[in-house]
Amino acid sequence: MTDYHHLVQGRASFPFNDLGVFRNELGDFCRVYIPGATAVTVVDVQGHHIVELSDVGNGVFTNSIPSEIPEPYRLMVRTNQTQYTIADPYGFKEEAYHAVHFVDHAPQNVYRQLGAQAITLHEADDTSLKAVRFAVFAPNASAVSVIGEFNHWNDTAHPMQKTDMGYWVLVIPSAHIGQKYKFALRNAQGERLPHKADPVGFYHDQYPSHASVIFDHSSYVWNDSEWRNRQNSDPYSHPISIYEVQ
Repeated sequence: MTDYHHLVQGRASFPFNDLGVFRNELGDFCRVYIPGATAVTVVDVQGHHIVELSDVGNGVFTNSIPSEIPEPYRLMVRTNQTQYTIADPYGFKEEAYHAVHFVDHAPQNVYRQLGAQAITLHEADDTSLKAVRFAVFAPNASAVSVIGEFNHWNDTAHPMQKTDMGYWVLVIPSAHIGQKYKFALRNAQGERLPHKADPVGFYHDQYPSHASVIFDHSSYVWNDSEWRNRQNSDPYSHPISIYEVQ
């Protein structure tokens, strides 16, 4: 049996290698890691049953799946307290890497690519799905997870994918605007570090949590039109001082 301790212990650096839907010479299968789940069923977007995943322990569920699995698919999750349906975060690998491509070639895009970006996913059946894309630069970390109100602050629930450029990325459809979040990191030696607020966060909670807050910065309304009009008419009326410190 495959060892999934790196997922359970929060040490996964490349979760896309372990989680999601896979197609290979052995057939097609699905594997998910959902701490606290007692049962997981793969369903289509209408909620129709596709396949029940087998519980292999510690929150890991897997099973072979039909070769013609509908896309998109959903996960119907049952716990001791409730039942809910989610889109699989590890089914959006290409969308997760989107930020890295743009930042690497145009660093001025940091504002629009890193941090927590509210996005709309357009799936194969033209379904639109609201989600949040997380991306953080932590080149010396050995593992990074997103923690927040959407996963009960569980630092193993959503491991991020390490990229060659030092960014860590993940798309989480169950996260939404207004929720608090942080990053859980392990250093190069694998030791846990204190939870970190987002260095490119657009909104932050105050003491005592100092958590970052998912914010749709594209909806922000600037109120500096009067100042900009003055600058355009007389750019020397309100000079800007620039300092450099060595």
